[in-house]
Amino acid sequence: MTEESDDTYQCQIKETLENELDFGKLKKLSKVTGGIVNKANLYETQDGKKIFVKYSSRDNALDMFESEFQSIIDIRSTKAIQVPNPIKVLKHPDRGAMFAVDWIENLKPVEKLWSKLGEQVADLHLDNPKKLMKERKEANVVGKYEKSIAVSKFGYNYSSYMGPTFKIEANRWFDDWETCFCQTWLKAQFDEVEKKFGNRELIEKWSLLERKLPEFFKDAFFWPSLNHGDLCSINIGEVNEDIVIYDPMCSYSPLEADHTIIQLENNFGKEFHEVYWKKVNNYVSNEKLKLRMELYKIFALLLCSVAENDKTLIKQAIEIINSIILE
Repeated sequence: MTEESDDTYQCQIKETLENELDFGKLKKLSKVTGGIVNKANLYETQDGKKIFVKYSSRDNALDMFESEFQSIIDIRSTKAIQVPNPIKVLKHPDRGAMFAVDWIENLKPVEKLWSKLGEQVADLHLDNPKKLMKERKEANVVGKYEKSIAVSKFGYNYSSYMGPTFKIEANRWFDDWETCFCQTWLKAQFDEVEKKFGNRELIEKWSLLERKLPEFFKDAFFWPSLNHGDLCSINIGEVNEDIVIYDPMCSYSPLEADHTIIQLENNFGKEFHEVYWKKVNNYVSNEKLKLRMELYKIFALLLCSVAENDKTLIKQAIEIINSIILE
């Protein structure tokens, strides 16, 4: 996008916001940096309210932002952890879309509240499994019936995006996590890398890895949990002694899968891990957990290699695959 066309695009964003939201005229305060997939601006209303607006000219932007909107609503409904207040998703008149949310003043990176983060993320992850357990117990009580509010399968009722290209299809539900993850999540990353980089070595490794995959899931039981989907240091913060998480791309997956980026970055405080794993211990299948975490790491490396155009991440993934194959 040229500087001139970007100026036009920015003007159209502002006009759309002023026409579609009930805030009157807006003043653009600044650009907000830090996002990999999307760009963002900060605006101020006439009465001093600040609005954070993400935008993208991608063809899938509207679908992506609508999914994020619903993800925020779903996380908020658990009452486990604070999220930003979503305002509205809007289609850009030219191409792409935008997503307006309330600006959180004085938000800063997590420094001291790692224990609280661990407790609240655990509460988020346990919300659906606890509902499932309650429903199963009540199903055995004669004369007691309530309409199910828990999710018993793996998937999501909205399209959910991880990175710019990987899409979890809306309402595509799976009874078992092995099929869901191996065939629609992990295999998709190998396909994306082949399409973008043409890395034959990696593709050859897939056939070897695929044969061993059933070993990682044998005798394991998985609860569908509401996962944030991109839980990492840049998507969490603290303000006034409270934790806030944002930029979710939710799905109902095993809680262990939400540690994909956490373990890759390895920058969460030890208090987070201590509190979190102690609280979820009865809801996680420890059978082959360490090996599955290596699979999630491969998934994350390949996903990020495409999103960030970084071939070095593919080499790291191949090293992990080799160690798995040799076991």
